[in-house]
Amino acid sequence: MPGSRYRPESAGRPSTSPKSILVAPYSSRPLTPTNLLLVEEGRLNPQSLLLEGSQALSGGARVRLDVSRLAAFRLFPGQVVSLRGTNPSGHCIIAAELCGTREPDAKTSPSHPAAPTSVVLAAGPYCCPENLEYAPLHALLEHCRRLRPAHLLLAGPWVDEAHPLLAGGLVDETFQSIFQTRFLATVEAFSGACPGTRVLLLPSPRDLHLPPVFPAPAPRLAAPATPALTPLPNPTTIMLEDAGLALGCTSVDWLMAVGREELVRLDPGAPAPDRLAQLATHVLEQRSYFPLFPPPPGLPLDARRARAALALPDQTPAVLVLPSDLAPFARLAPGGATLCINPGRAAKGAGAGTFAHLCAAPGERVCDALRCDILRI
Repeated sequence: MPGSRYRPESAGRPSTSPKSILVAPYSSRPLTPTNLLLVEEGRLNPQSLLLEGSQALSGGARVRLDVSRLAAFRLFPGQVVSLRGTNPSGHCIIAAELCGTREPDAKTSPSHPAAPTSVVLAAGPYCCPENLEYAPLHALLEHCRRLRPAHLLLAGPWVDEAHPLLAGGLVDETFQSIFQTRFLATVEAFSGACPGTRVLLLPSPRDLHLPPVFPAPAPRLAAPATPALTPLPNPTTIMLEDAGLALGCTSVDWLMAVGREELVRLDPGAPAPDRLAQLATHVLEQRSYFPLFPPPPGLPLDARRARAALALPDQTPAVLVLPSDLAPFARLAPGGATLCINPGRAAKGAGAGTFAHLCAAPGERVCDALRCDILRI
């Protein structure tokens, strides 16, 4: 919620059938790491799960999966799993254990900050539904003039397809003109006044002035007034060179999408897990910025490019930014190696929303090196 903060304690390729839904943790043991859980039309439920093998090992063969003996699980369409079980009948695998994810090694462990830095993280929309004045954007940039961050991430949408005036065709102006004169001109003016802040621009499939596709390349800016503006592809993993800190981000609402589809059984004898942190952790375990398949209605997924373009890099980002309509938060992923952040929306309902202010200092552990405040605009 606004005002909440994270503080350290001390200062296999899925099937593309339109009638199938795929489910997926990454293998920690050499069992069946490319298997996919799959359910036919409808939402996941324990009675309709199917397991799909990899094309290389089984030609994509499918078999029913019985999870009745599992004390706990978290499954979603498209998820890659590794499990132990038996298949006494030849047509149904009775799962005895879902194997956990691999422990990070030196190659995959996140890098730690080597020098102090600060980042402001914000996500669109940036204007209220009754007008196109971009008042929350102006208010956000006023905060940035005071905070003077080294980096400012502005994730889309910048010209939101869901805005009532734009969706209703009630504006006598092109979408590109709205972006150039109302959003980009404001950001360029801020960048000129605060040259010490590097502005990172992350597009969204909901941006009306851009091709509706995900993943997406970095947008082209028409002769920006300042070189401090850096357009990024969506999703992106960027290294903040001043601190040696890797930051990963996508503007697509992963948390909401997987939260609607996830099938969960909790162990009654175990403490209740942090649901938002668990939803974010799927991205790290699956090594993909959007492992849900098929995608939710309305998301224009480019299936030809998705596998490579959505993959996380070999080295896990120390900070994972997942903007969402769900409650803003900053949480450590299980294991404490990555800080997951939902900065919320810059415009929320009829007024301004929230953003995140991340501060990094040199440290051996993420929990000691990073601090994130969720602030109201």
